[in-house]
Amino acid sequence: MQAQTISFESDGLTLAGDLFMPPNNAPNLVVGCHGLFADRSSPKQQALGNILPQKGLAYFCFDHRGCGDSQGDFEKDTSLSGRMRDLAAAIKALRQMNLFGPGLGLFGSSFGGSVALLHALKNPVDALVLYAAPVDGNILGSTMKALPEGKKLSKAFFEEMAALSLPKEGLSPGPLLIIHGNKDKVVPVSQAMELYEIAFEPKKLIIFEEGDHPMSNPAHQKIFLGRASAWFAEFLDKK
Repeated sequence: MQAQTISFESDGLTLAGDLFMPPNNAPNLVVGCHGLFADRSSPKQQALGNILPQKGLAYFCFDHRGCGDSQGDFEKDTSLSGRMRDLAAAIKALRQMNLFGPGLGLFGSSFGGSVALLHALKNPVDALVLYAAPVDGNILGSTMKALPEGKKLSKAFFEEMAALSLPKEGLSPGPLLIIHGNKDKVVPVSQAMELYEIAFEPKKLIIFEEGDHPMSNPAHQKIFLGRASAWFAEFLDKK
């Protein structure tokens, strides 16, 4: 499916995204956040962009600051709070287009899952899907002793992440689907279980047996797309 390139501003930086539209008027909207070292060309992001319009939903995925085609310096500008502001700016820009229905869903992969979850805790959404999302910042920091070649993160990034923790009481970000692999070596599956335990209904947890962090198993990818798109369609259709 052909996507329309959309640009918007976040903290003075111009960010770029792909908008996938269904043929129906005023579709409800899902916005996706990519992982820490990824961008909007991530296979999961693009796959959702192709399947959600088949469900009558619009999908927008974008490059966070310092990533892909967006402005910014990855090492200097990458932070949890900065990416949360990017997400808020994306939602605001899309709402100003007056193209969409009232329903809003969020998808977040890995670090993008943390971004989407924390946004939804402050601004509950109609449907939320998280894949391999860390909910304890110390977990993420401890698994990043060796960063991808050419990538660096600031000391401030790790200090901010170390302060990330969820309250022990129930959380209500909106209808929540959590998907995780039980052999994830970057974000342990215990993170998904912890989040599921403290989240209010409606919620669902899917654990992929032998599933890794990048979701390299094609069977898992197929299940992910089916379950995620069905979750968004179910709850956004109620709007």
